[in-house]
Amino acid sequence: MNWDVVESWNQLQKWILSERLGRRRYVQTVVLTSLLGFALILTPFFIFFALPDFDSDFLTLPIAAVGIAVAILMVLVYCAASVARLRDMGRSTNWFVAGLIPYLNVLFFIVLALTEGKAARDRAARKQKGTDV
Repeated sequence: MNWDVVESWNQLQKWILSERLGRRRYVQTVVLTSLLGFALILTPFFIFFALPDFDSDFLTLPIAAVGIAVAILMVLVYCAASVARLRDMGRSTNWFVAGLIPYLNVLFFIVLALTEGKAARDRAARKQKGTDV
């Protein structure tokens, strides 16, 4: 399995700029990114607790750098997914700033995960009119 960073970044930009990001894909993207990110950040700490005789002085800086880099990537993916979801909902993309405020971001995530997008509203309107087959 080959994971290409450039291809992944291009896909993320495509979501932001053109494609819709539905509720399910938004939740999958944010939750998967969070789980993988926290796993990458917390794994070295669990290793140090499991190996008490391990001298970790020379690894402190690299582990901190990796943790900061992963945290920054997590925030970027969260912002990109939130902007794409807001566009799908027909809202201003400036609202993604609400997702950066601690404790408010949980409410913001729930709202984005549960609110219908434009495509779902349009499909429901066509179905009501009887034009959708």
